[in-house]
Amino acid sequence: VTTKYLKTGKEEKMDFMVMENLFFGRTISRTYDLKGSTRSRYNADNSEVLLDENFLEVLRTNPIFLRSEDKHCLERAVWNDTSFLT
Repeated sequence: VTTKYLKTGKEEKMDFMVMENLFFGRTISRTYDLKGSTRSRYNADNSEVLLDENFLEVLRTNPIFLRSEDKHCLERAVWNDTSFLT
């Protein structure tokens, strides 16, 4: 998106990424901000948003079980997202 200031004539370009709101109409018990790294990625405060190491900590006692079809869909989504971002 490019905006133009009327007084100065200066133009400013901004890039936006629009994503679907996956939380709409759902009750979310925990939110994780996952980056794929464990370096300084632990939130000891247990605030609203948890990090990678918090997620791994929970998985040790509460693993996520997926059907093979669901696992395949998740792997494809991760592949598509990383391909897009590279």
